Amino acid sequence: MRGNNVSAESTITARALIEQTNSERAAQGLEPLKTNSKLAKAASRKASDIIQKNYFAHTTPSGKPFYSWIQESDYTYKSAGENLAISFTTTEDAIAAWMMSPKHRENMLDKNYEEIGIAVIGGNFQGKNTIVIVQLFGEPP
Repeated sequence: MRGNNVSAESTITARALIEQTNSERAAQGLEPLKTNSKLAKAASRKASDIIQKNYFAHTTPSGKPFYSWIQESDYTYKSAGENLAISFTTTEDAIAAWMMSPKHRENMLDKNYEEIGIAVIGGNFQGKNTIVIVQLFGEPP
C-alpha cells in the first residue's frame, strides 16, 4: 500500500502501529495481538531487503515469498499474513489505508491471528527518502 511521496520524516513507530491495529480489532470484538520478537525480526529483515533491493512486493524479485522471512526467524505458525506500506508519515494514515483495502483489512481483523511483529524502516527507495512498513501476523500451531 503506497502513500504520498514523502521524506523519511515520520512519526510512525511499531508500537503505535500495534496499538492502532489492536484498537481496530477491539472495535470488532476481537482479541488484541501480542507482540512477537521473531515476527518483528522477520519484519525488520524484510523491510531492509525492500530498501536495499528497491522492490515493493510480498514476493522478492528473485521469487522469495513473504513467509520465508518468518520461517528464517524460527517462528512456527499455523497461518501467517503480511501487510506492507510505503511512503506514509503518520500511523493513522497507514492504518486507515490498510483498513480501506479488503485484503489488508482481512489480515488485521483475522480472528485466528494471535501475534504480530512490525518494522518501520527509513531509507532511499527508488531515489527518494521514504518509510517502509512491514506488518506480519501469525497464528501459532
